[in-house]
Amino acid sequence: MVYFFRLLIVFILLLNISISYSFDVKHYKKLLDTNSCENCDLREVNLKGKVFKNASLKGADFRDANLNGVDFSGADLSFSNFSGASFYIALLLDTNFEGANLIGTKLNGANLRKSNLVDSNLISANFFSSNLEHAILDGADLKNASFKSANLSNANLSGSKISNTNFSGANLQDASFIAIDLRSAILISSKFNNTNFEYANLKDLDLSHFNIKKENVVNAEMCNTILPWGLDNSGC
Repeated sequence: MVYFFRLLIVFILLLNISISYSFDVKHYKKLLDTNSCENCDLREVNLKGKVFKNASLKGADFRDANLNGVDFSGADLSFSNFSGASFYIALLLDTNFEGANLIGTKLNGANLRKSNLVDSNLISANFFSSNLEHAILDGADLKNASFKSANLSNANLSGSKISNTNFSGANLQDASFIAIDLRSAILISSKFNNTNFEYANLKDLDLSHFNIKKENVVNAEMCNTILPWGLDNSGC
């Protein structure tokens, strides 16, 4: 019996010694000490609730990281990889996500006011009830992304890629959808007011129950498009 317990103790000690992290511990400590860690390996790191305002993290690898409640306001996260990471209720005000990979990222309830998401990859990302007021998503890939109940007022989505993108219940007041193909977008109960659809593809859409004016759809492509003032087949 004594021999068995000795073996058990040795096994436990070896187990503790072999504990490893997916992220680079030196990189993690550098971030904590300097608020800067460009091109660092921070995969699966847990930064829940921590504050990194104005941090420099360009090109960092945050895949599958726990970033819930983190404060990255003003930080440079451009060209970083956040695939599979979670940002629940995070503070991301005026944060730079240009060119970042946010595939499948969960940003439910996050505050991204004035954030820069230009040319970012947001495929299947979840922005449920998030604040993207004045955010810039120009050229972003929004395929299968969800913006249900999100605030996108004054946001710029011009030139973004939309396919099965869910805007149900979203606030799109004063938002810009210039040159966007909206045919596959989900717009149930979306709130439009002075939303800019110039040069957008609105073919086969029923927009009759939305607050849209003629000046909002200048040069838009329309065929079998139902607007508040009637059917428009000008682009057929």
